[in-house]
Amino acid sequence: MASVDHPSPAVGRVLSLEMLLLFLFGALDLVWLRGVLPVPAWTVLANAFWVVVLAGVVLDLMPRPSPPREFLKTVIVAAAIAIIVGGATAALVALRHRTGPTAYVHDNAILIEEGIKQLAAGKNFYAADYRGTALQAWQDGKFYDAATQTWFDNPALDHYITLPFYTVASLPFAWVSWQVLGWYDQRFVHLLAFGLICLAAYGLPSRGKRISLVLLALNPLQFSGLVMGTSDAFVLAFLLLSAWLMFSKHPVWAALALALACASKQTAWLFAPFLIAYWYGVRRTGGRTPRQAASDCVGQLWPLPVAFLVFVAPFWLWNARAFIDDVYRYPAGLLPTSYPIYGYGLSVLLQLLGFPSTPRGYFPYGILELALAGPLLIILLYWQRRDRGLSRALTGSGVFLLAFWWLSRFFNENYLGVVAALLMLGFVLGGEIFPPRPSVRPLDAGTRED
Repeated sequence: MASVDHPSPAVGRVLSLEMLLLFLFGALDLVWLRGVLPVPAWTVLANAFWVVVLAGVVLDLMPRPSPPREFLKTVIVAAAIAIIVGGATAALVALRHRTGPTAYVHDNAILIEEGIKQLAAGKNFYAADYRGTALQAWQDGKFYDAATQTWFDNPALDHYITLPFYTVASLPFAWVSWQVLGWYDQRFVHLLAFGLICLAAYGLPSRGKRISLVLLALNPLQFSGLVMGTSDAFVLAFLLLSAWLMFSKHPVWAALALALACASKQTAWLFAPFLIAYWYGVRRTGGRTPRQAASDCVGQLWPLPVAFLVFVAPFWLWNARAFIDDVYRYPAGLLPTSYPIYGYGLSVLLQLLGFPSTPRGYFPYGILELALAGPLLIILLYWQRRDRGLSRALTGSGVFLLAFWWLSRFFNENYLGVVAALLMLGFVLGGEIFPPRPSVRPLDAGTRED
């Protein structure tokens, strides 16, 4: 009697990856919140989150997947994200309103709120002096550099580094809030942007849409900046919206979304080459010659420079010197009141070695970026050309941002969250965490069981 080897049945995961990530990332976010929120507020959030997570675990343990179960798991993931992000943000906003304008908030949000007030009064927020505002009361108007253990006047008191669209787009929401509540918190806009991030993440091409949601929404490297009020959520929302629209074959709208990101923050410019290269690859895949594909890009991505100039040019013409000082010379270290060397990058190591001798001194980091990050950009774009999928565009942009920020004058902790978001999303879109299921090999011809 001939013997035949029968494959053993595949052993599936006990818990789905999205539930495991939801537990891990949610727990890390709750640990951070424990040191920020009062005990009653934190306890309510934590218990609500654990109830939702346990419901998801129970669904995972149920046999025989069915469409209703998958829908319920999506609802559970959304509810957990709403509890952690929405609940924490709402609690911090309420605590700030009850305690004072400088409590439970990042100074970037305070600066934007003051800029909105300037714009509402018909003044140029780039030419304004923010002494005497709530920003000066934040940490007594001081900036602490842990590397040198020295204090400076907060550099944001003299400069408004943010590009115009972020402030212009926030003004209508602030006006409505002033009329309805009598006060405004910049995180109202950030919550809307966060919703856009979740929508874009769910719309991007992935077999793990819930995993994408958890990775982007509860990323511990990004969470603190999101709920405290940094600008990253606003910019990332338009970057991911642009990627989603590009994948959906709406290049004109994608270019407009990318332009709005680029008109909000300088580092969004570093994302643009990868998305443009992605669309060029899509056109080439359609059988067009390189010249035809390039012509298509020019004809379809025209809103990128046009919309950017629509928002930026008026403020440059309004006061060119103040605009250039704030958005270029200030972060580049070309002013006596420039942003000090700070953060997790090479600049801090060089400064400790005496290059330059003080945190506010000038050093040609731009040359380092051209010499090192420039060739890396070419390598990453060539790597993307070999596989024209969106995952490579997102991964390449994350790697390039990491290298650029590491070589920059300052590399803040919230930047790590943006890099992690792009890398994790690129990883999920690439499908590496979804290996093919093992298949049963049919019996060889002429072989039978006796």
